[in-house]
Amino acid sequence: MGRKRMDREGYYADRKENRASSKIDKMNAKANLALAKAQKRKMLVALIVVGLIAYAVISTGSASSIIEQLKSYF
Repeated sequence: MGRKRMDREGYYADRKENRASSKIDKMNAKANLALAKAQKRKMLVALIVVGLIAYAVISTGSASSIIEQLKSYF
């Protein structure tokens, strides 16, 4: 058994357990950060694709035919 010490709240804590739990917390934080970055990049790519499609439709002039088709429904 390792040496036991008192932590701030007055409970006995094992150094190995504290070290292991802090490593797990650090790994979880890194994983959450990676997931957040991936989702941000995914949204950015989606926005860029929508912009490119809109530019292609407007620049080719086919936007007027699409607008006319939409007007016919209303």
